[in-house]
Amino acid sequence: MHTVLTLLRPPANECQFRPAADGVRPSNRVRFALMADHSLLTEELRAHIGRAADARHATVTIEQVHRSMGVYGGDISRPFADGDIVPGYVLMGLVSDGEGLRVPVPLPKSLLVSNEFTVERPIRLGEKLVAQPRVADITERLGGQFGHGIYVRTDMEFHDPDGVLVGRTSSTLMHYDPAGARREEAQP
Repeated sequence: MHTVLTLLRPPANECQFRPAADGVRPSNRVRFALMADHSLLTEELRAHIGRAADARHATVTIEQVHRSMGVYGGDISRPFADGDIVPGYVLMGLVSDGEGLRVPVPLPKSLLVSNEFTVERPIRLGEKLVAQPRVADITERLGGQFGHGIYVRTDMEFHDPDGVLVGRTSSTLMHYDPAGARREEAQP
């Protein structure tokens, strides 16, 4: 017979346990859920939402196409000539969205959790584009597998030299503190 115990908001150096709601459950693990006792999503952090960095100019090169195909899947030996249509996911690696948009998150680790893209029309090798990145959203999660987390979503729009929208990317970076992570440990 095993009891599932849940850690409830521990004081500084003390752990408090209570049995699971059903009292007894077959399990060979003790589950811990450490909860942060306050929000780290301050007004200072929220003020970054909507902030844009300077527009950047980029050219779709064969190197970027091959690198993207290597990451997202594709035949990197496929020949391309200037003006050929390239896979839309090349937008994901065309410009780093982090440049100029650093958000001062007070958590020690980070992990890329989402990459998305949409294209409005075909993208061509050799095409010159203008990228406009901005911080789209900042959210928070208390507790969980990675502990306290702050999620920063950055969106980027790509336009041609005439200002016509070519495509969009969106990336979400999770900042977290593993010290507060949920853990599962085997019972002796």
